[in-house]
Amino acid sequence: MNKLRIVALGSFASVTSNLFAYHFLPDGKENNDQILLVDCGLGFVQEDTPETKLVSPDVDYLIKRKNKIVGLVLTHGHEDHIGALPEVLTQLGVSFPIWASKLTAAMAQRKLDEAKIGQKIKIFATGQSLSLGSFKLYSIGVTHSLPGTFHFLIETPIGNFYHGTDFKFDLTPPDGILPELGRIARLSQKPVLALLSDCLGAEKKGYSPSETILNEMFKQEIANSKGRVFITAISSNFYRWQRALEASAEFGRKVALVGFSIRKNVKIASEQGYVQLDRRQLVDDRKIKNIPDNKLTLLIAGGLGQAGSSLTRVAAGKHRIKVKKTDKFIFSSPDYIPGTTASINNLINNLVEQGAKVIYEELGEELHVSGHGSRQELALLINLVSAKYLLPIGGEWRHRQQYGLLAAQMGYSPSQILLPKAASFPTFWENGKVDFNFQLGLKPKPLNR
Repeated sequence: MNKLRIVALGSFASVTSNLFAYHFLPDGKENNDQILLVDCGLGFVQEDTPETKLVSPDVDYLIKRKNKIVGLVLTHGHEDHIGALPEVLTQLGVSFPIWASKLTAAMAQRKLDEAKIGQKIKIFATGQSLSLGSFKLYSIGVTHSLPGTFHFLIETPIGNFYHGTDFKFDLTPPDGILPELGRIARLSQKPVLALLSDCLGAEKKGYSPSETILNEMFKQEIANSKGRVFITAISSNFYRWQRALEASAEFGRKVALVGFSIRKNVKIASEQGYVQLDRRQLVDDRKIKNIPDNKLTLLIAGGLGQAGSSLTRVAAGKHRIKVKKTDKFIFSSPDYIPGTTASINNLINNLVEQGAKVIYEELGEELHVSGHGSRQELALLINLVSAKYLLPIGGEWRHRQQYGLLAAQMGYSPSQILLPKAASFPTFWENGKVDFNFQLGLKPKPLNR
């Protein structure tokens, strides 16, 4: 009997390090089998350290079966979904097609080019279908904290799967591109065997606020600042950088982009039309001494306390930019990412100790809106897809448990809510049954960058 195994090579209970293998086994055996990969992201060390350290998913499972891989699709351009591409492709040492949205492809291609990997990523447009071996995929545009984010409906010989990683349903997105709710409903008219859904927001009631509400926050904080303003966020959060650029322009401030990752990502976003840059507003961070402090905003990478990042070095006094007592640092904080708490706190403490004013969410400020859907959005996706089984991903145990409780309230039985242990992975059979007999220990590998 045919079966399909889903292996989360960063673990089902991980917020980051996303890499999923859909492994189709005809007649239940590894003979003429095929593997479809979804995402290839880095992760964060799950411990409190002075600086956040990075890890790559354990791909030993794939190395042993590398010639079975028919392709890889990327859902969006965040580091925990594309960041491990160079390391993983180098380890596998085989070529297979890689597909992504236009923006995600541009961001991922930069990584491959910098690593001197001669692979070209192909563009997968919204509304398009794609056949890779025994798999057929349909892309679905959804909203998140950066443009070009996809969900996928995946047709397989044993049934249909909906891969719904990071998303929210923002009906007033900054770029005006709405989530394709109608397409989700139409594609889900074909019975869906399992919904793999983002669950990071399962603890939060209601709906996740729109990114557009941060406009006024940036304006107020900049208007009330007599010195330099530093704004930090994830370097690929283009919506956030656009809001900061607009607010700075309103108050006649020049803007410096500080850090390799933010300069590269903003350049890509500008080329793709997702960030509107006025070159007259930008100033090289090596020439900021010529700009009055009250006329300068610095968009700086490293808000998670990553080792070697620009903000980490500024806070430690190891950067050419030195902290002044008139400086204001705004942490437009990311969603909860385990393994980063100590490093973020260390950053804030270092800056406060040097006399700077630091604005962060624990002070009660509205500095960040989540890119992940809250309970009502998760419930809406469950309702639209109407899958037989639910498999929460992209969260820790507590998020998965809350997702399960939500699903139970919606009428799903315990046998339909799949919450596998860390070393267990589900196998779906063509008769509609599922088991967790396949076991695999995972050992993430440190990234030396």
